[in-house]
Amino acid sequence: MPNEKLLRFGRAGHFWQDCGLLGLWSMLKDICQGDVKLSLDSEGLSLEGEPSLMESALMAAYDRLVARYYDVSTQKQRDNKEGYNFYLDTKTETFVPFPKKKTYGIAQMVYDNPPSASVTQVGWKKGKAGDLPDSLAQLQPSLDRFLDQQGLKPTGKNLLLDGPNEIRPKAELFMSEEGKKGKNVCALCGGRTSKAVDVKSTVFPLLGGNSAGLSFNPEGGKPDKACWKCAFTGLFTPAVGLFRSSGGMLFAYFPFSSSMEALKEFLPSMKAMKDEDPNGYYNFDIRLGDYFSRESEMTLAFLHHLYVTLKNHRGEDDPLEIDELLDLVSSQGDLGFYVLAADPHTQPKGIKSLWPFTDTRWIFRLFDCLEKEGKDLKKVMALLVDWDAKKDKTLIRDRICRAMLNGRSILEATERLVYHLFGGKDRAYIAPLVDFVVFYEKNGRRTVGMKDEYREAAVRLGKRIGSIAGSNDREKGEKRGRSCLYSLRRSRSMVTFMEQLNRLQFRMAGGLVIPPDIYGGALSEANFQEFKQYCMICALNSYFAAQSSKQGNNTQEVL
Repeated sequence: MPNEKLLRFGRAGHFWQDCGLLGLWSMLKDICQGDVKLSLDSEGLSLEGEPSLMESALMAAYDRLVARYYDVSTQKQRDNKEGYNFYLDTKTETFVPFPKKKTYGIAQMVYDNPPSASVTQVGWKKGKAGDLPDSLAQLQPSLDRFLDQQGLKPTGKNLLLDGPNEIRPKAELFMSEEGKKGKNVCALCGGRTSKAVDVKSTVFPLLGGNSAGLSFNPEGGKPDKACWKCAFTGLFTPAVGLFRSSGGMLFAYFPFSSSMEALKEFLPSMKAMKDEDPNGYYNFDIRLGDYFSRESEMTLAFLHHLYVTLKNHRGEDDPLEIDELLDLVSSQGDLGFYVLAADPHTQPKGIKSLWPFTDTRWIFRLFDCLEKEGKDLKKVMALLVDWDAKKDKTLIRDRICRAMLNGRSILEATERLVYHLFGGKDRAYIAPLVDFVVFYEKNGRRTVGMKDEYREAAVRLGKRIGSIAGSNDREKGEKRGRSCLYSLRRSRSMVTFMEQLNRLQFRMAGGLVIPPDIYGGALSEANFQEFKQYCMICALNSYFAAQSSKQGNNTQEVL
């Protein structure tokens, strides 16, 4: 057609704008059925057709976006009938109730303004709420009956007409400016534009709005400018991101890749992960238990949920093999996620941290190994919670998860946690945790650790010490064995550690036999700390196992 034109939303190579392009494409592909050609490739998003039809398609996509992510009511708001407002439908002369509205999740970071009238409004008579103006006085009896039936009280200075309040961020399309070169340079895509807007929260919320954006600008100047295309696509990012609110914080996850095709292929999997909470606290579930309220532990739970969802996307009866799964996330380009933690209750929104997680293939391999070896990660996560703490119940678990995300050792942190949580108890079931730590240090850790034979020697020694100490305490009804464990743990050097081992042999009347490889090089100054930590974790586990047999309970396995 002679009037057809090409409209291109270029790719900025930035995760926020890439997700916005992906969200806009996902809305448009159900709208553009032939009159407008749509394509998404490595260069960006393209529309081809008559300008009026393209503009109509873009606004239709925007209307869908607003209805799904911005102009929403939670289940709590819908159930609270007393909080309803109402408007007058002037065509039917009836009053229509509607619930309160508020953005939540990622959309709340973009636009958190209160609702405003969607059509028009008229003032109450003499400013008294509930008294219709003279032009509508004939409807006063109907209004009184409506208010009595609904149990509502009129509020505000005006009566809404022909539509409810609406949360609708401003969006402008300048189709006529396409192809024109302006003097303004977009701070996001680098292109020149004749129609620019200030970079604010609806464009790029990491600047937090005009007031916060000033602190990012040289010499306290005005905010940078963005082209109308970047401003428009930035509104669609909530359609792609996943989030979860916990502990007063918002944790959000945005996919990124060097390949737009990879993001395009991955979008259905992101949608499959979504499990919308009716009250807006999350849009994805976690499978590792409760009390996930910190950044690293939440991220590990998110990645685990992603792993399970992708693995079972053909159905739980036909799970993907690990090679198929890895190919799914890297066939078009390696897939990663930007992790954002923010305080949604501040104005402007307080971004606490933003960082990329790029080791998706590695973490999936770790989860696969854990599954194949029968390690129950959910039980492990539960054992890492400090249930007795009044606050910060998962502080140490978060540190352990952070180390796991980076492939670092978790041995030291776990050893401290185990003795902090369980050292004073008579019995505890920590075998899954001890088993997990030993397995992770051998198979999941990416930094250099002890040799396998030295690790096995430390585990055997700890098992012998704990088993004999627990058996002696059980038979004699005392806690001398437990005190021996603490004496051994307090050793600060290899010499002191060996001296304590000799004392233990004497106290246990020859019941403790030190494996010969301990003296043959398994324990050295170089690996002393790591050796001791393995030994003490396994000793406490074996101690509890020996103690549990007092009640005839042999369910706790010893390594």
